[in-house]
Parts: sequence; structure tokens; C-alpha cells
Amino acid sequence: MELRQLEYFAAVARLKNYTRAADEMYVSQPTISVSIQKLEEELGTKLIIRDNKKVILTHEGEIFLAHTEKLLGDAKNLQELIKDMAMNKKRILKMAFPSTVGSWLWPVVIERFPFLYPDIEIEFKDIGTLEIIDALLNDDIELGYGVVEWGDNENIEIQEVKEMEIKVIVGPEHPFAKKEAVSIGDLYGEDIIMYKKGTTFTEERITEELLKLGISPNYIYVMEQSTVFDVVSQGLAISVTLDDSISIIKDTSSIIAKSFEKPIRFKTGLMWNKNRYLSVSARSFIDYIITECI
Repeated sequence: MELRQLEYFAAVARLKNYTRAADEMYVSQPTISVSIQKLEEELGTKLIIRDNKKVILTHEGEIFLAHTEKLLGDAKNLQELIKDMAMNKKRILKMAFPSTVGSWLWPVVIERFPFLYPDIEIEFKDIGTLEIIDALLNDDIELGYGVVEWGDNENIEIQEVKEMEIKVIVGPEHPFAKKEAVSIGDLYGEDIIMYKKGTTFTEERITEELLKLGISPNYIYVMEQSTVFDVVSQGLAISVTLDDSISIIKDTSSIIAKSFEKPIRFKTGLMWNKNRYLSVSARSFIDYIITECI
């Protein structure tokens, strides 16, 4: 039994199609078919049934697939471990966090952490928590930082880091700018500009709070986060933010941040895929955040 045979079998089982599996593995369809046939002969049992061009796993095939996926995962982790141990050059740590949540991390990833760990280079993406979860599960990144409530996944490990607060942001001429704090009910009738419909924690939480009062939110959606801040600064709509310490809010007089009378708090933290090998670089970053920032 060879590792390649297991990869072919797992691809066919996942894609339910020999041709697509062959394309994905960059081999011919006969190569896939012969490999799985030999695997079945070696095991002495049928794993896959082809019925009218459909691919159906037998009971034995289902059991074998579960163990195959674990073996392939272990093999990948072992490969990553050996690579990590063998590296004598600069190590790469791929991570991601939303700038509207993790702006406090910029000095960490650009200045402080590289000073202490000059052999580790951080490649980071500015994406939302849901996108971070997908990227972790697809092994596109190794570490993420985002909203803990949205990281509730059996395959994701979380280290809580800090509690934060959702705030309203308005232009300086908006009536809310003169208020000490804003109530949820004050949002009635207001145009609220939001980033990408159905993709943000702010939209979910604000909608939840408004619906408790029987208020239907009046959202306007845009595709760029920068547009949200631009529209607010021009006084054309209001919005909400997870972090008012980002420079585009903190360092300008054209956007005012206000707390809610009943603060809407949430927790943020580091996230990683618990089923994959965690590199020395990633573990060093986690330890640094726990020691220095919590």
C-alpha cells in the first residue's frame, strides 16, 4: 500500500468522480482506476462501486476513507515538522487578522516581534473572521486573529486575548456626535452603512440588538471597508466599528466614535487549525502574545 494510492482514493471519494480526481492529481483516469483496483485487491475488499457513472463508497470504503484522511493528515503534518526542523534560513509565518479588530497588532507584527525573532518573517492578510476560519481549514494560513464568537468550530483552537466593544461612528455634524453615549433605539430610521452583506460580526450583532426592539435596520452595503469610513466622514450615513483605535478613526476629526449606553462587548483571540502541525514560528508568536499582551 502506497501513500499515492491513498491520495487517489481520497480524491475519488471526495469528488465522486474519477475524471475530476485524475485532473486534480495531474494523472490520467486509467492511472487512478488501476491504482484503486490494486488497492482493493491488496485489501481483499471492494471500496468503491461505480453505478451508472456514479461513485458510491461501500461500507468498508467509508471506514477506510476515515482512516485514510487521518493518515494523509498525519503524513502532511510530519512533512511540515521535518521541514520546520530542517530550516536554517528565515522562517515564514502566514497569518491574518481584520484591521478593524486587530489594529493593535500592527506594531507587534511589524516592530516588536521581528526584533525579538529576526529569523521569522510574517506574511499577513487583512481579511474578516469568517474568511480567516476558511483559510485556516484550507491551510492557506497558519494563525488567525478575530472574533471568538465566530471561531466556534470543532477543528479550530482558540486562545482568547482581549475583550473589545462595538461602537457607533458618525460624522462630526451628526446629532450623535454631541451625545455622551448612544442607545440602540437611537439607530431607528438611520441609514447604516455596512461592509459586504452577511459577512461581518458587526452586522450580525447590531441586527440582533435592533430586532429585540422590533426595529428593522436600514443597511446600505458596500464592497470596500474604506468606503464605509469615507461615507461616514462625509455625514451621509452612520456605521459601527469593532475597533475605534484604528488610525482612520483615531487620527481624524471627521469621524467620531461613540459607545452604546449598554456596551456591546465581544471577545477576540488567536485561532489555529488544531489538526495540523503548528510550526515553531507559530508557537513562538502565540507564546509572545500570551506573555506580553494578555
